[in-house]
Amino acid sequence: MPLSRRDPALLYELSLAVGSSLDPREAARTFAAALVERLGLDGAEVWADTCALDATVTTHGLDLLVRVGEPVPVSEATRDAARHAPALAGATAVLPLPEVGVLAFHRADERPFIEIEADALGQVVDKFAVSLRGALAHCQLQRGTEERDRAESASRLAAERLAALIRTSPAAVLVETADRRVTLANQTFCDLFGIPAPPDALVGMDCAAAADESAALFADPPAFLANVDRLLDARERVTSEVLEMADGRMLERDYVPILLDGTYAGHLWEYRDVTDRLRGAREIDRLRQFYESVLESIPAQLAVFDPDGRYLFVTPSAIGDPERRAAVIGRTDEEYAVMRGLPPEIPVKRMQTIRDVAASQEPIQFEESFRTREGAMRHFVRFVSPVVDEAGTTTQVLGYGLDITDRKAAEEALAASEALKRGVFESALDAVITIDTAGRILEFNPAAERTFGHRAADVIGHVMADLIVPPALRDAHRAGMERYLATGHGPVLGTRIEVPALRADGSEFPCELAINPVRLDDNREVFTATLRDITEQKAAQDALAESEGRYKQIVEHSQDLIYRADLSGRFTFANAVAAHRTGHPEADLIGMPFWDLVAEDQRADVVAFYARQIADLEPNTYLELPIVTADGETVWIGQNVQLLMEDGEPVGVQAVARDVTERRRVMDELVAARETAERASRAREEFLANMSHEMRTPLNAVLGMGELLRETALDGEQRHFLDALSFSADQLLALINDLLDVAKIESGQIQFERVPFRLDEVVEGVAEALRFRAADKGLALALDLAPAVPTRLVGDPVRLNQILLNLLSNAVKFTERGRVRLCVEVDAVRDTEVALRFTVEDTGVGIPEAKLADVFERFTQARSDTTRRFGGTGLGLAIVRELTERQGGTVTVTSTEGRGSTFVVCLAFALAESAPEALPDAAEADLTGARLLIVEDNPLNQFVARRMLESWGAAVEVAENGREGVEAVEAAHAQGAPFDLVLMDIQMPEMDGFEATRRIRGQHAAADLPVLALTASALVEQRGQMDAAGMDGLVLKPFKPVHLRRAVAAHLGRTTAPPDPDATAGAADTLVDLAQLEENVEGDHPFMLRLIDLFIDLVPVSVRTLETALATDDLEGLASAAHKLKSSAGILGIGPLHALLSEVERLATEGQPARLPETVEATVATAAAAVDELHRLRPTLTTP
Repeated sequence: MPLSRRDPALLYELSLAVGSSLDPREAARTFAAALVERLGLDGAEVWADTCALDATVTTHGLDLLVRVGEPVPVSEATRDAARHAPALAGATAVLPLPEVGVLAFHRADERPFIEIEADALGQVVDKFAVSLRGALAHCQLQRGTEERDRAESASRLAAERLAALIRTSPAAVLVETADRRVTLANQTFCDLFGIPAPPDALVGMDCAAAADESAALFADPPAFLANVDRLLDARERVTSEVLEMADGRMLERDYVPILLDGTYAGHLWEYRDVTDRLRGAREIDRLRQFYESVLESIPAQLAVFDPDGRYLFVTPSAIGDPERRAAVIGRTDEEYAVMRGLPPEIPVKRMQTIRDVAASQEPIQFEESFRTREGAMRHFVRFVSPVVDEAGTTTQVLGYGLDITDRKAAEEALAASEALKRGVFESALDAVITIDTAGRILEFNPAAERTFGHRAADVIGHVMADLIVPPALRDAHRAGMERYLATGHGPVLGTRIEVPALRADGSEFPCELAINPVRLDDNREVFTATLRDITEQKAAQDALAESEGRYKQIVEHSQDLIYRADLSGRFTFANAVAAHRTGHPEADLIGMPFWDLVAEDQRADVVAFYARQIADLEPNTYLELPIVTADGETVWIGQNVQLLMEDGEPVGVQAVARDVTERRRVMDELVAARETAERASRAREEFLANMSHEMRTPLNAVLGMGELLRETALDGEQRHFLDALSFSADQLLALINDLLDVAKIESGQIQFERVPFRLDEVVEGVAEALRFRAADKGLALALDLAPAVPTRLVGDPVRLNQILLNLLSNAVKFTERGRVRLCVEVDAVRDTEVALRFTVEDTGVGIPEAKLADVFERFTQARSDTTRRFGGTGLGLAIVRELTERQGGTVTVTSTEGRGSTFVVCLAFALAESAPEALPDAAEADLTGARLLIVEDNPLNQFVARRMLESWGAAVEVAENGREGVEAVEAAHAQGAPFDLVLMDIQMPEMDGFEATRRIRGQHAAADLPVLALTASALVEQRGQMDAAGMDGLVLKPFKPVHLRRAVAAHLGRTTAPPDPDATAGAADTLVDLAQLEENVEGDHPFMLRLIDLFIDLVPVSVRTLETALATDDLEGLASAAHKLKSSAGILGIGPLHALLSEVERLATEGQPARLPETVEATVATAAAAVDELHRLRPTLTTP
């Protein structure tokens, strides 16, 4: 029914139901029953707080105090009211009981209380809560009193029981309070530590002081006291701590801290004498370790199985991995094989063997082999035996195995060794015989059969002495055997001796015998004899002894010094000649250092020489050295020294030396003679150079004056006189040139080129040169070039021209009527080479047969009047032979006096791949306005050169010598009118041309002034001196006017004068003036070709330098590069390039950069064109 304020009776009744019962459960049941009855509830529950029910509990929770009726399930919607405990989830409503718990209501129809008066019901519930709290408090008070009584009783009982337990405990116990006073001890404690007082007498004793006094009882007193302090500080339970006593006993101690209500109240010590137990355990552990070590050290693989084949135990030698060893216990071998991924065949066989042994109780032994994972084959012998108990049941199966791989290998090796020994025995070259102690033959190898002539089958079992020992020695042999068997001593055992032996045919021979006793496995003793037929060795020894005797005689009677020395150089042997030649007796030489004999100034070098021989293990050396004899004489010896080796190491030297003093003297004389000859050769060359100069200098004046005279008005007679003068001068020049050619050949200055050329142009040029002379004499000059002759060849066209010109010139000269013919034919063709035969025939005076052999000798003429009638020096044919033979060719002559001569030259040439181009003519140069200085001491040469140069427009000054020339250059620069070029003579008084040029080059203002040498010498030495002095080129005296003009113009960079249109019609435009170039090199074509090659290599580098200097505004570098290339262009006769380079140099020096780019561009283009032209011209260069 609904509850409201209008129901005071109901509220009163409920209030009365609260009651004043001191039993909380009764009070709760009365009140809950009243609620259920008065409010029509299905049930009610009172839940009390756990802390309210039990004051000793500190954790809050709800415990069911009383239930009236039964709770009914309710919907999920009503469960929200049950927030206090999950057990109240089915309550319709829950009301708090302050400080006690909760009151839960249950109603089956789930109807809520309508208009329930919370304050009224709350008053009733609060009153009930107060009443319930009082009942609970009363119960707790009463329960606390009872429990305290029970606790005190239990505590006394426990203390008594504990005391009784401690007193009767077999362990020694000591209880201490927190302040370390004894509160309890037992008799065992007193007995254990030898305390004479009873336990009760210890109560109250200071344990700290007692511990200090009793610390000496322990093996390590400081450690004992420190450990006690540590335990007391930690206050944590520690058990079974072992302490070693001073008397050897072992005590086990427990430390137990005592806590009362969580507060430390003291501690308990418990000691137990565990000496016997620990010793026993240690002994057991020792035995266990011993047996385990024994098992682990056993090489056998040991395992224990149950009768079904499962592992019970396995040693590490069987399974090394501890994890796998643990994992296999309880498993079979088949399961273990699966674990390791091994093939099952072997485990299956093992399992069957284990079962068979378990069933039959008989052991089984077998071998097995398998290949490991690593591929190695292993072999084992397995032993499987049963373990049977007293009842006769197989309880275990013991299996163990031995790895016999090594044994197997050893057996196989032993078998192989036995086979090898047998093979050695059978194939030995020496006879091997084995006998027993009775002397009977046990083994007789094939070599013994061959040596003695007996078959083994026939002699086995027979006494050896009766078969192979000569009768005269048999008694001694038997006596030696008996002595050894009796005493164990045999003088011939273990040594090699030479004895006579007997063959089956009765013949005796010398043999080498070695006999040794051998103890067999069965303790039998046998003897093995090795015998070698030394018949040939004896013969060889006899021969060697004879040879050594002869060698000794040779050494003693040899004319050479023969000696040996150790590595320190001390004599170990010296023959009589060595002793005699050194002046020291043989006995004195032995032990003397060889170095003591060596001349002191040579000693260090000789010691170093032989030290290197020993260090480098050089087997043989030869050295000539001076030694000083005992009487002070210096003797030169040449000795061969052989290094002596033993076991790969040097041990000394052996020397054979010979006195070479006389040979050295002769060699010194030869060297002196050679030096004299070389000085004479140099003197001759210098003489030729001087004579060339002395002859060419006046000849230059003669020819020059003739040329100047030819330009004047002459009548017929005067011109005739002038022609005679010119002819004589030309003849003289030819003589000088021949002499210089011979000088060049003798000094080795002649070099041969290999350049492409046209043969037809060479031979036609030679013929053309002589055609007018032949016509003047009314001779027919014929040229016959066979069709098969190739015209494009590689060789030296200049030397070929010289050879043919000499031969044809002689033919024309010595022929008064008839004809002269040059015929060229192919002699042989070999791959890329052709051999040509040049035949020169004439119908001239011929050569007497007696003179044919000498016709190619120098200064030789066929007749005594030849020179008078025809002129010449007699050098032409000598030059022909030298030039031909030096090129690998031949020259021969046939002649009939009065009918003519035939000269045949055979030369080989390589075949050229392409035709050379024709050589263009050069034009004359214009010298107008040039300022020139001539430095020349010869007045005629001064006059000729000055007259020629001035006639071409140049302004010329003359200096008498080198000193005046240097001064003239300095003065001209000082006056602001420097010279453009200097023509410098070489040989002059006061200062020669070389020194003068060096001084000019030393002047900064004249450093780049062109200087041309005026020289009558064409020798290589002077050309090298010219280059070293800084000369830019040369003009060879006597010079033709055109040569001088072109040389000067080339180095001035002047443009050529306008040519005569009629004279140059059809001529090609060229940059290179070949005439000037040939003049500069005096016709030396190899030298000219080298100049061309150097220029071709120089141009690209110089062009890059010019362009780089222009790009970086380096005017000084630009001027320097232009000057260097300018001099080269002048020497090669490249006038346009020389002029452009001069302009570049001038603009750069004067600081005029505006015109430089276009001038350098033109210079680069001209240099490239000049290089191309030189490439085209080079293959065609021949003697003009």
